Amino acid sequence: MSAAAIVAACGPSKSVVMQQQRALADEHFAAGRYAEAAEIYTQLIAKGQVPDSALNHHIALSGYHTRNYDVAVQYGARCFAAYPTAEIAVMLEDAYIQTGRPSQALGIMDHAAAPALYGSDYAARKALLCLDYAPERLATFYDSIDVADVRSKCFDKYFAQVGKTKTEAELKAICKSALTDNPMQRSALEYLSVGTFTQAEARYKAAMAEYEKKKNATTYAYLRRDLKRISADYREAQAGIEKLRTIDPDNKNYIKYLITIYSRLDRDDKAKQLKKLL
Repeated sequence: MSAAAIVAACGPSKSVVMQQQRALADEHFAAGRYAEAAEIYTQLIAKGQVPDSALNHHIALSGYHTRNYDVAVQYGARCFAAYPTAEIAVMLEDAYIQTGRPSQALGIMDHAAAPALYGSDYAARKALLCLDYAPERLATFYDSIDVADVRSKCFDKYFAQVGKTKTEAELKAICKSALTDNPMQRSALEYLSVGTFTQAEARYKAAMAEYEKKKNATTYAYLRRDLKRISADYREAQAGIEKLRTIDPDNKNYIKYLITIYSRLDRDDKAKQLKKLL
């Protein structure tokens, strides 16, 4: 028998060597040495190691932690299909994003197991993902988002979608709710404040036109009554538009609204100051 044959006969078998390498790779993985683990796992696959569920899991996460996202996706998808876990779901979702596949990342969120896997973070995480990649879907579950900051971030896109389908009363309620999340929510402030201003201005002009038709003590009394009510609306609009000016102080429309409001409220000095900005 040749020396090589004797060594082969006496030395450890291929399966034993692979088991030892696997054990070493698992040790690296457990210690967080993902690059070392990934290198050995890759060698094992090249040598014909058939991936089991644990190996798929370890390769996927090792690939992810070493930014080899294609490997993370390849093996993570196998894990998720066989036995979805929260760890793999979060990893795979991000790996899909990193590899330019947002629709597949959203597919993870749409999986039947996703709400249970993500727990209390589910609606908020899904909302942020949709905000970046599928904002048209926000309207279907916006009300279930239980994190105020996330609702606020998504509000503009959501409001743009429902603006054509909701009634005025519903839109006002939606905006008031948004302002409890964020008092400086611009689109909500605009809808409420500009809407209130527009209605007040229409009522003001109608009241003045009615008075001009027939000026007497009676119509003047009615005018004073109406103007008192309208002034309350002007002041409400003023409060919101002044907030909007802190967000965008150079916005000409906001300035024009306030000039009109101050004039209607007999605050000509304030109106004159703002006219200088136009």
